[in-house]
Formats: sequence, C-alpha cells, structure tokens
Amino acid sequence: MAVSVDAPEVSARLQKRLRAGFPVLSDPGLVLIDRLGLRHERAYLGRDMAIPTLFLVDREGIVRWVYRPPTIRVRAKPAEILRRIDGLLPYGP
Repeated sequence: MAVSVDAPEVSARLQKRLRAGFPVLSDPGLVLIDRLGLRHERAYLGRDMAIPTLFLVDREGIVRWVYRPPTIRVRAKPAEILRRIDGLLPYGP
C-alpha cells in the first residue's frame, strides 16, 4: 500500500493514473506520517511532506527492511528494492 499526504480524491486519481494494484491511502493531516517520524517540514513550496519511506513487510506482518532517505528528493533504486525482496523469498534471489 501507499500513503499519501494528499486528499482522498487526489490519492484515488493517482491510484487510477498509475494503475496501481495496491491501495493508495490518504493522510492529509500527516497523522500516520508523524507517528512514524516521517515528516519533512517545509519540503515543497513551504508545505510539509512525507519522506518517501519504504517498508518491506513479510506475510507475518514483520518489517524486514526499511528505506528512509534523508529528504523527499531521494528515492530507493528499483534494483535495490528487488534485491531486498529476493532476499526474503524462500528460494533466494
């Protein structure tokens, strides 16, 4: 799933535009973002944003990997994400 700081209708449009096969949830008040310590204050045009953090969670609900960049401008590289996922699969990479 993804969590956006945008309003629900904006998140719904994003989900549709990306053809995301997962839910895109909204947290415009940054409630969850603050509980996770992921607020980047005045990140974009003076607006607070969520740091684009990835959590890789296994089937038992255990967090196996977290990617938390220093700013909103940095993203995890797809190859790194896939390598981490492969590392959790029972048959290995």
